[in-house]
Amino acid sequence: MARGRWKRRLWCWIGGLLLAAGALLLWAGLLLGGHWLPTGAGLLLLLAGGALALVKVRCPFCRRYLGTASEGWRFCPHCGAALDVDAR
Repeated sequence: MARGRWKRRLWCWIGGLLLAAGALLLWAGLLLGGHWLPTGAGLLLLLAGGALALVKVRCPFCRRYLGTASEGWRFCPHCGAALDVDAR
């Protein structure tokens, strides 16, 4: 597996963990009657996870967003370039 694929997988996991942590904090904040600290922290983590996925999970050739389900993809659905090869 090429280095670019590992990096893409790592960013997918980090973004997913941030989204999950944000959702849990947001849910906990809403259960506490809308307390601002966990609710605000949850919203920030949700936004950070989404922004991270949009910025880091991209095709190394055409730079278009691949999506978080792109771990098993071998080719970019937009330009058709092989994703196992690092762009230099």
